[in-house]
Amino acid sequence: MKRVLIIALALISCLAAEAQLRTIKPSYVFKVPNISNATYESGNYDDTGNPLFKDFHYNGTFWMRSGGDVGSIVASSTLNPQGSANYKAANIYDLNHETAWVEGVKGNGVGQWIEYRDVSGCSISVIKILNGYVKSDKAWNENARVKRLKVYCNGKPKCILELQNSRSLQSFEIDGGLGYDVHTIRFEILDVYPGSKYQDTAISEIYFDCTQFDCDCE
Repeated sequence: MKRVLIIALALISCLAAEAQLRTIKPSYVFKVPNISNATYESGNYDDTGNPLFKDFHYNGTFWMRSGGDVGSIVASSTLNPQGSANYKAANIYDLNHETAWVEGVKGNGVGQWIEYRDVSGCSISVIKILNGYVKSDKAWNENARVKRLKVYCNGKPKCILELQNSRSLQSFEIDGGLGYDVHTIRFEILDVYPGSKYQDTAISEIYFDCTQFDCDCE
């Protein structure tokens, strides 16, 4: 009985701590067009009004252009390769919207996480997410997508991102930025939108930006 009480109190404490975290909704949403990564990279495509082309293949985000970098990426689990397709952690930061990290546990992946290590550069003020397996409408619909992500900076909870259930690039503005001393950023899956065929939860890309006001390193 005493053990049950201790577990219950710990659970209540965790829920209370989570309730105190700020929940952030996307400030900008861009529907992913049906354009291949090869087309973006071909040199024959030129549309700087398309943020995917601009961020990945044209100019890069201000954070990247100002020396922002990630040393390594690790995940709590990864789905095994299927044929020629792989779902490794590095896919989430390869600037290619046709690849994805997919968690690899039984069920919908709640509690699984991916962590960016040795993060360096200016204070991150924007987190950009391609939610789900966005390479095609079919892949996006069949696989689960994230509904809520918990963000940790240097191991401490920072905020919760509330994502839309749409095949889109979603930008989240972090008031005050994450700070210049943040070296690890972890994203933990708290809730998901179910897929029509698979329970596996996918995220195609998470990358960052900062504003000129936040950054004096260029």
